[in-house]
Amino acid sequence: MRRFISILLVLAMLLASVSALAEGMQSGAKGENVTDLQKRLIELGFLTGKADGIFGKNTAQAVSAFQEYLIRQGLRETPADGIADPATVAYLNSQTVKDLLYHMVKGERGEQVLAQQKRLLELGLLNGAADGVYGDSTQKAVREFQQYMADHGVRVELTGLADKKTVELLNDEEFAADVFRLEKGDDNDAVKTLQERLTELGLFSETCNGRFGDATEDAVKAFQTYRIDKKGEPDVSVDGVVDRATNELLYDEDYCDSLYDISKGAKGDLVTAVQNRLSVLGFLTEDGDGEFGSATEKAVREYQQALLDRGVTDVAVNGTADSATRRWLFDESYEYYTGDLDKGSKGEEVRRLQNRLSLLGYSSGGADGNYGKNTESTVKTFQQGAGLPETGTADRATQSLIYSDRAQPAALVILQDLTTKSKGAAVTRLQEKLISYGFLEGKADGSYGKKTKAAVEIIEGVLEAQGVKGVVKNGTASVAEQEAFYADAFVPYVANYRRGDSGIGVYCVEERLNALNYSDLAPDDVFDEHNAKALKKFQQANGVIESGMIDLPTVRALYSADAAVSDFPLRRDLAKGDSGKSVTDVENVLSRLGFLNGLPGSVYDGDTADAIGLLREHFTKLGDRKPAWADELADNDSLSADVQEKLIRENIPAYLSDITGASSKSQILRVQRRLYSLYYMGRNSTDGKWGDDTRNALKSFQRANGLPESGIADRATQQALFADGAPTNPTPYYLKVSLDEQRVYAFERGENGEYTQIREMKCSTGIRDGSTPRGVYVDTWPQERWHYFKKFFCWAQYTFVIYLQGDILFHSVLYSHKSENSLTRSSLYNLGRRASHGCVRLSVEDAKWVYEHCAKGTPVIIY
Repeated sequence: MRRFISILLVLAMLLASVSALAEGMQSGAKGENVTDLQKRLIELGFLTGKADGIFGKNTAQAVSAFQEYLIRQGLRETPADGIADPATVAYLNSQTVKDLLYHMVKGERGEQVLAQQKRLLELGLLNGAADGVYGDSTQKAVREFQQYMADHGVRVELTGLADKKTVELLNDEEFAADVFRLEKGDDNDAVKTLQERLTELGLFSETCNGRFGDATEDAVKAFQTYRIDKKGEPDVSVDGVVDRATNELLYDEDYCDSLYDISKGAKGDLVTAVQNRLSVLGFLTEDGDGEFGSATEKAVREYQQALLDRGVTDVAVNGTADSATRRWLFDESYEYYTGDLDKGSKGEEVRRLQNRLSLLGYSSGGADGNYGKNTESTVKTFQQGAGLPETGTADRATQSLIYSDRAQPAALVILQDLTTKSKGAAVTRLQEKLISYGFLEGKADGSYGKKTKAAVEIIEGVLEAQGVKGVVKNGTASVAEQEAFYADAFVPYVANYRRGDSGIGVYCVEERLNALNYSDLAPDDVFDEHNAKALKKFQQANGVIESGMIDLPTVRALYSADAAVSDFPLRRDLAKGDSGKSVTDVENVLSRLGFLNGLPGSVYDGDTADAIGLLREHFTKLGDRKPAWADELADNDSLSADVQEKLIRENIPAYLSDITGASSKSQILRVQRRLYSLYYMGRNSTDGKWGDDTRNALKSFQRANGLPESGIADRATQQALFADGAPTNPTPYYLKVSLDEQRVYAFERGENGEYTQIREMKCSTGIRDGSTPRGVYVDTWPQERWHYFKKFFCWAQYTFVIYLQGDILFHSVLYSHKSENSLTRSSLYNLGRRASHGCVRLSVEDAKWVYEHCAKGTPVIIY
């Protein structure tokens, strides 16, 4: 009632100003008053076209429509007649009616208009940009929304003007839930956003220009048809129109994850999630980094094969984490248990278990797929920490916990004192930590030997200097010492050191500088000038203040996980008898140029000096082509740091002339030595004579490099042969025997010619120095299933000839008779240390692998 009274008051005022229209306007009328009337009708959205001052049929219909609106609002009782009587005109100019009818008027500007335009864009109704001006496109968008309102039972005038009810419902999320619609022909920012999303999903490759054309429609249809293709039932209508349902799916990450496969080269959070899940299940040995590389591809392939082996049929073994693979991978209810694993078990299930234990901080001595003593001990340690029966058997309960996010890391397991009598996973963990800090060399083998004891004494010295209580410097890793050493905050910082100072903290820093390749001097406890310079080099590369002083920030940076590794150690003057990485770098160059007799090492010995002498002779023969610094190479027994840098970094011409059987011995030796270093020739073939061995090896090299197989070292052949990075003999495998480590390492050639270590085998070589001769051997072959050693009255299985003249073979452990029941147990127990007369003994399984996989001519390198 109050509203009606206020309206009447307003009308009373307006009637006084429109006395000239007392009799009303109707069809046929003309003039300014009609023009004003038409303008108002247009402004309110009841009349379209221009205000021409002529009251015609359209104007009469507009007046009638306005009167019907007044009737619906309870403001008019008489029927609509299309005559602009004084009351109708008064209502047309009424602010009250304006408030009832709209919030925004065509032509209006401002923040309110801008806010509603943004909402219209969000709903996909507005073509063009939100500019804060209520123009034709805004009016059209509002009219489309009003039509949506009418379709949903709301009584509304389709005026295109934003009245209160329209604005309220426009911003009502629940009511406008289904209004979103983008389709062919639309041109606005919402389309551009759509195109950008389709691009992210790999469905749209055109320019994101905001115009909904054929390419956009095709991309939308491709998205809509995805589920039909995969399951035979659509989730949304396949019409190329983006309605609310399609739009919600477009931004549903879980739904869209299944739109594309992730494979090698992919990056992002989904890759990290896949990697982390593979790690939990033991298929990866490290946490995810978000980059899908070769290791991830291999792990996915192994996971898919494991599913296939378990009877899963909807996954392809392709190394791609497609939607089917990810469905299984993230299904935590799926059980991977296939049976108990215990001592003597072998295969991929064991290797997966070992991988997972290693990631948790336990170690079983390497993921070799063999469930031995170390693995059994590690499982017991895990069971102890988890409160499970300490059986050492990976039963269902143990595996279920190990392959879950509930698995307890080793860092939380109860510690115990470790001594030289200790063995097993706890020792391995300690060794791995010592190795990571550079205090222990070699591999963690789970046996607390002399080297481990010496490394522990270093740590005890650091902890003692740091004031840690309960430390006794005796080489026994007590619980207190382990707790301090395993603490996240531990770094071997004792005090600040300047050049000339000494102490245990200096020794630790020098060890770490060596490990990161900034220095190659043997560590001591004196902080000399060379190591001060090496430390400054580290500080510069790692964003630490270049003080050249050992302080806490520098030590923390040295032992951080992301400490930068140097490409080469700080160069230092070298003399005969010196050793280290600097010597190796020099010998690599001398070997590449064919001057070094044998393989590159780390000691500046007589062979190194002889090779430098040959290099000096070569410079003389080069004449004008010799490097400008050639004369700085003063003698054979020393190399300045400056000359080393030039020798390593600069390109030295290698070609003098074609090398054939008529060439000098020194030139033939150059070719032979280089072929030897690339595993094309064997130990006794580098004799300076141009025989069949040399010609055949050269032809093999030429064949591998796509050169004419002439058997002559012409210019093109020498350019390839003496080049940095020349490929080694492209055999499927090669074997390396480490006399110091008593291990055999098998390498396999990949598709791109790179070699990857695929197997590590414990061995026993000759007791006497030289009884297992160092060198490269290429005249090798698998010999026989059983072999009898007449001189020693014993048998061995799976013999493989390394060096026939010395009767040097790979073979299994020994037997007293030609029977597997007559094993000589001492030969088995001695694996891992020198025990043979010169042959390389292996376990039966490893000897069989060499015998079956390595063909005639497989290079064997003994060092």
